[in-house]
Amino acid sequence: MSKNKVHECPKCSKISFTQIKPNVFKCFACDHHKDLNDPDFKWLPIAIAVGSCTGLIGIAIGIFSFNQILPNRSTNTPSPSSNQIAAASMGAEPAQAAPKANSQQKPKAIAKAISGNQVVLEISGKPQEVILCGLTAPMPNSPLFGAATQNLQQLLDRTGADNLMLTAIADSNGTPIVELYDRRENISLNAHQVASGYTTSSQFLAKPCRDRAQILAKVQEAQAQQKGLWQP
Repeated sequence: MSKNKVHECPKCSKISFTQIKPNVFKCFACDHHKDLNDPDFKWLPIAIAVGSCTGLIGIAIGIFSFNQILPNRSTNTPSPSSNQIAAASMGAEPAQAAPKANSQQKPKAIAKAISGNQVVLEISGKPQEVILCGLTAPMPNSPLFGAATQNLQQLLDRTGADNLMLTAIADSNGTPIVELYDRRENISLNAHQVASGYTTSSQFLAKPCRDRAQILAKVQEAQAQQKGLWQP
């Protein structure tokens, strides 16, 4: 054994048993002494060596077992996909997540305007707020807020919830940005709402919309006729 190396005391089991003289060991915890020249103590080096080897073998077996378990955990418990996380955050099953861009779904039953450019529809059996692509509408404190909301509701009622078709364009903080159509005549409700003059658009706002050309044309038409926002 090397000088000053500390071992477990055979009497008190604390790691405080060290060599103080050649072949003489002392425990600084319980003051236990042993002299290697004593025939009864010749077993100590062998016992310490055996104990050290046993400990190393135990550590190696533990590391090997841990590495064997990790792959199984990874296989049996896959991480949730981004679609599953997004669906869970909306309180829906993964198959009922918000519509993806350029997908088409047929909303049912509910079709309620809550502003000049926002509608609550029933999608996959759940109420879902959507924003009409390309449109900006009067704020609630504006005198034209009620007129803009009422005009959009009239468009929805005339079309009928069962005849609405939407195309999802993008997403704004979890709220789908969509284009609404009358599926019987393929009429864009976004463009018709702009034509009333109670909402407007711009090149920037309409850029992601599929019917941006029609939306922008209706803005110019409403402005020329001095409707809604464009009244003198």
